[in-house]
Amino acid sequence: MSAFEHIIDARDLHAWYGSSHVLHGIDFQIGCRETVGLLGRNGMGKSTLIRSLLGHVKQRDGHIAFFGQDMSKAKPHEVARLGVAYVPEGRGVFPNLTVRENLIMAARPNRDGNYE
Repeated sequence: MSAFEHIIDARDLHAWYGSSHVLHGIDFQIGCRETVGLLGRNGMGKSTLIRSLLGHVKQRDGHIAFFGQDMSKAKPHEVARLGVAYVPEGRGVFPNLTVRENLIMAARPNRDGNYE
């Protein structure tokens, strides 16, 4: 058993774009060995939730932890150092590469210098 209960643990998460209050007190957890899909219509807050967790939304409140570490006020690069990232749908980062080749391009070594 790991030292933390959830890989991602967000409590009472609120996010705004300007004066628009987009996320209203969201609780969201992903446990070890879980796979989660976010479903909903356009404009329901799926991308805003992910962007808020990763620190891309500047106006946010609530508690966010990754691997048991409080990241509520973390900047995106601090979250990325934990190995947490996302690839937005349909952006075609390297459209001429396969999915596997895109993943290899994005691979980064862990703190020990190894690729897992």
